[in-house]
Amino acid sequence: MLMDQELSRTNVSVIPIVGMGGIGKTTLAQIVYNDHRLVGKFDLKMWASVSMDFDTISITKSIIESASGERCKLSGLDPIQVNFQNLIRGKKFLLVLDDYWSEEYRDWDLLCSPFKVGARGSMIIVTTRSTIVSRILGSVPSYCLKSLNDENCWELMKRRACANRILDNDLQIIGRMIATKCRGLPLAAKTLGSMLHFKDNPVEWRSILESEMWDLRQYKNDIFPALTLSYYYLPPQLKKCFTYCSIFPKNHAFEANELVLQWMAEGFIRPVGKIRPEDLGNDYFKGLLCRSLFQYSHVNVHGQNIYKMHDLIHDMAQLISAHACLRQKDNQATEECTSWRNTRHFSLHFQTLEPVILKGSAWYKNLRTFRVIHENFGNIQVSYDLFLKLKALRVLDLSRLGLDELPDSIDHLKHLRYLNLSENHFRKLPESVTHLFGLQTLKLEQCLQLLELPSKMKNMVSLRHLHLDVKQLNCMPSQFKRKPFLDKLELEWNDVGPNNNGEEILTGLRPHENLELLMINYSGFLLPSWSASFQVSTCRVAATTTSLPLLGNFGI
Repeated sequence: MLMDQELSRTNVSVIPIVGMGGIGKTTLAQIVYNDHRLVGKFDLKMWASVSMDFDTISITKSIIESASGERCKLSGLDPIQVNFQNLIRGKKFLLVLDDYWSEEYRDWDLLCSPFKVGARGSMIIVTTRSTIVSRILGSVPSYCLKSLNDENCWELMKRRACANRILDNDLQIIGRMIATKCRGLPLAAKTLGSMLHFKDNPVEWRSILESEMWDLRQYKNDIFPALTLSYYYLPPQLKKCFTYCSIFPKNHAFEANELVLQWMAEGFIRPVGKIRPEDLGNDYFKGLLCRSLFQYSHVNVHGQNIYKMHDLIHDMAQLISAHACLRQKDNQATEECTSWRNTRHFSLHFQTLEPVILKGSAWYKNLRTFRVIHENFGNIQVSYDLFLKLKALRVLDLSRLGLDELPDSIDHLKHLRYLNLSENHFRKLPESVTHLFGLQTLKLEQCLQLLELPSKMKNMVSLRHLHLDVKQLNCMPSQFKRKPFLDKLELEWNDVGPNNNGEEILTGLRPHENLELLMINYSGFLLPSWSASFQVSTCRVAATTTSLPLLGNFGI
């Protein structure tokens, strides 16, 4: 249909892919989107997840970010749509709108109004469960996905269960009976097959076949029994890691290492011998990925693999986590609810353009996670008392809120392990941040107005990960040298500005001798005298310099 010459002569064609949840709509769209036959056919390809909570601004921003590879910080529908029109004007584009739910004509009319400036032959693929949506949006007949037959379900399940091993007759017989319970849904077959991969004998397979989970009344005629079984057969150490992810909104894109840092902060990863918790956490992540509870999505602009949870998997995680994980929107009631007292992981989602002040609440006292999400990079302030109410907190995410300052009461968060303050407007942080002696991760990426770091950061003895952009910093805290467990340091100059004092700065940035990898990229003439104390076996250096007369014991 995408290659149809007749459709290429129309302005914008909309092709709906229709089918029930778990039938493979998104997977099919991904295969088509990446098909080699489309190379050169479109000037621009874009992908956006729509989901149940339809919001024109959020969806359009997602499309812009997919097209440009950069975060869209605009607010207000008109400037956002103008920006989008400038990106696609006169271009032949392919756009995938994944998981479209809204059955309102006005929602589609508002969203698609900028599409008209695209070139003839532009195509939009929409995945949806609703035939009503397909009639509202579609300009061509829908592509309807049907359930698999039992034999195909077994073949798909067997691929995941077997890998390179050969199944004996007993396992084959039991496996075929389990496949009939998948109700023709590829997601169920894939998830069950991934679970069976870790089971070796007929007794284990038969216990899954005969599980009472299949007959629970509230799950009748649903995919949930298969998905829930995959959770109950998880190793204990993976269960908390999985259910924690229900705190994220649907279609949330995440990077493996970032999620692992949060698991570490929550205490889900226990040290084993000399294995780093980061490495153990990555093994946990791979364990959930190979069981099909996470799925690969795409590669971001930084070359990192990005993953998502299928929305049905997400629903299952929410069901299991019950009241332990709570996501609240700004238009919901904010009064304290008795059931919230058991909440440990809390996500607050704002879409309003009105100013917001984050205040403390009595029921916050048992929270381990507090995340604030604002779709419109809004006007947010943090009250002094908020941190006084969060004394059990492990993870705090206040990124992308446009904050101008942070109260110095943050030092009351004695148990805090993870703090994300990226993409805010701070010029400086309160010195009290350095009293967070248990903090493992501090993220300050894209804080473009940040001029200096707190002077006593050397006191943060537990800090393992510091993520920041230092292009605008006036100085770094003294005694970096006091970080004996720092294993990687990357220093890069862009040679922009009136003063090229790279050599002087490099002289003052002597790291600890335990450093394993040092990357230097600047156009100076000399390496510092401290380089002589580094041995080839412990440090490798890449330096872009005109001459290197002071190499010492560096390994180049």
